[in-house]
Amino acid sequence: MNPYNSNFAENIKNYPSLTKCCTINWINEWPEEAYTKVAEAKLKEMNVGEVDSLVKVFKNIHKKAEEISR
Repeated sequence: MNPYNSNFAENIKNYPSLTKCCTINWINEWPEEAYTKVAEAKLKEMNVGEVDSLVKVFKNIHKKAEEISR
């Protein structure tokens, strides 16, 4: 059920109760390195110039979401 999987949309169509009848917890704690690697990969994919500073911003946003969700 990974949203980056090419079958994601098809799975949602075939199994609508997955999104209508359950609660999904999207905010889980990640190791610091995971935030960095994912943010860098996505930003490089988008050809963004300020990768380092945006990675820091994204990490801070996700860390804050973790704190709030606790």
